[in-house]
Amino acid sequence: MNPFCPSIWPEDKPPAGVENCMDCGLFQHGSRMILGEGNPQAAVMVVLDNPGAREDRQGNPFVCGTRETLQKAVHAAGLGEEDIYVTYIF
Repeated sequence: MNPFCPSIWPEDKPPAGVENCMDCGLFQHGSRMILGEGNPQAAVMVVLDNPGAREDRQGNPFVCGTRETLQKAVHAAGLGEEDIYVTYIF
């Protein structure tokens, strides 16, 4: 078994023109849009609820052990960052 080491997966940038969207009011609760990370073309998509304050401060889609736990599960299933995409319900 290969040792597991959590990492920062590539972040999927928001589409051009919506980086500073103010249409729905969510912009009032954060400093930037966090769309997702991993491979947006992957067969497996994990959809989480809204990002919290820690995600906003760090600028990453999921923090506080959630990233490590999910990455451990992905690794244990024999998958890699190219096989999964993590995003949020907006």
